[in-house]
Amino acid sequence: MSLQSSATVLEPMSLPWYKYKLVWMIIAIPAASVFAGMFMIYLAVNTDDGLVADDYYKEGMAINQSLKRDRTAAELGLGAELVIEDTGDMIRLSFNKGALPAYPDNLTLHLQHATHAGHDQVINLVRAPEGQYVGFLQQAIREGVWHVMLATQDWRLVERIHWQNGLAIRLTPQ
Repeated sequence: MSLQSSATVLEPMSLPWYKYKLVWMIIAIPAASVFAGMFMIYLAVNTDDGLVADDYYKEGMAINQSLKRDRTAAELGLGAELVIEDTGDMIRLSFNKGALPAYPDNLTLHLQHATHAGHDQVINLVRAPEGQYVGFLQQAIREGVWHVMLATQDWRLVERIHWQNGLAIRLTPQ
């Protein structure tokens, strides 16, 4: 009998598998990887990659037309100064028509965020007296780098700025 009692004493206590901490650690590492992978897939599907243009070939072909519009603006001696009111929703633009025969009735202002295409805005500016134009923002402008373009079909004024509140933006031909 002493042999049997010593065998039972040497036998380790048997616990169910889920009571061992090491088992849970081994399960947790691949489970965390699976959840991280699913989260990355969710981000890839639901966020916009604003840095990549869908029609990059067409954009490349349009460069020559844009350069011609820049040269036209320089030849005409055009210029503008853009101010966003303190309220943050109204834009005032002072336009120097240079050699243009008359002030255009409307101007188009493009505000393009450098990295977030979702914040881009196209604003129609309506003529007010004496070379002034007025328009309204659809949403507040975030801080950061912006590309500002004032354009018609014949000419354009372009500027790259780092936006700060109260900044007056001077647009000149490139």
